[in-house]
Amino acid sequence: MSLFGSVTTAEIRGWQCAAGLLLHELLDRAHRDHLPPVVWTMPALGGLIARCATADEWDAWVAALQLTDVRPRLVHNGRVRLRASGTVATSRGRKVTVVLLADLDEHPDADHLQDTPRDAA
Repeated sequence: MSLFGSVTTAEIRGWQCAAGLLLHELLDRAHRDHLPPVVWTMPALGGLIARCATADEWDAWVAALQLTDVRPRLVHNGRVRLRASGTVATSRGRKVTVVLLADLDEHPDADHLQDTPRDAA
C-alpha cells in the first residue's frame, strides 16, 4: 500500500520496463563511450543499482550519469562506502532512479572523508 493507494502489478511492470529500457541504453552507451563494466541489478519495484569494484569505475559512472547526490563515507578500518544516486531519463522520457554503490578497501580521498559509525552507513 502506498500513500496514494495500492500499487498495481501493471504499475510495477511499467517501472520494470522503464528500468529495462534504461539499462539497455546504458549498456549501449557504455560500449560506445568505453565506460567500465559494472554489475547491474534491478529491484522488484524498478530502478537500477550498479555495484562498482573500484573508485575509478564509480567516478566514471557518476560523471557519465551526472549524478548529483554523492555520499562517500569512511565506514571503519579504512574501508570506504561510496554511494551516488539520481534520476535518469530513458529515450522515451521515463524517469528511473539509479544508484551507484562501491565498497572499497581504500579510496584515494579517504583522508578527507569523515568517519561514520558502521550501523549508520
